[in-house]
Amino acid sequence: MHYHLFENFELRDKYIDLAIEKGSTDQNLCYLRGLQNKPELIPVDVIERELSSYTEEQNWSQRARFYMTLGKYKEAATDYVRGVNESLEQESVFSEAFYLKELANKGLIEELFILALKKATEEGDLWWQVRALQELEWTDQIDSLILEKAEEIERSGDSHLNHLLASVRGDKVRLMEIIKSDAQEECS
Repeated sequence: MHYHLFENFELRDKYIDLAIEKGSTDQNLCYLRGLQNKPELIPVDVIERELSSYTEEQNWSQRARFYMTLGKYKEAATDYVRGVNESLEQESVFSEAFYLKELANKGLIEELFILALKKATEEGDLWWQVRALQELEWTDQIDSLILEKAEEIERSGDSHLNHLLASVRGDKVRLMEIIKSDAQEECS
């Protein structure tokens, strides 16, 4: 752990491998492989035992952390929410705050937006691709996508997407036309 903190990953990995070779608990093995960001090196039977243990104990927060290690972000979000909900029911304010903070700080929200982006891309849903990119604050990717799909956007008649297209192109005249049109629709 010290080598990890000092970002000496070569020595960290050397000593992790030695620790695992000498024998390690399932939980410790999972933690160490998670530290390395190498969940693929966790044997399937160890994963199953860990998940089973957390499930039997109904330890949703620990199971959420483990799902994060495994890169299973939807499952992690489900368990974080479940754990926070139980804390709310038990009026355990510190736990509520702690796990909500952890959920936000571990990048889970971003990972969920990335999953949403992948899904929208697979489905060819331009609007949800743009929304996911906006939430991720990936402005360069938004601009590229909007320009790449310019013809599709123009044909769609979608005022929000056309608004974005005019903005990306720097077309102030078209942008004003869209704004006026939207305002007229709202008034009528």
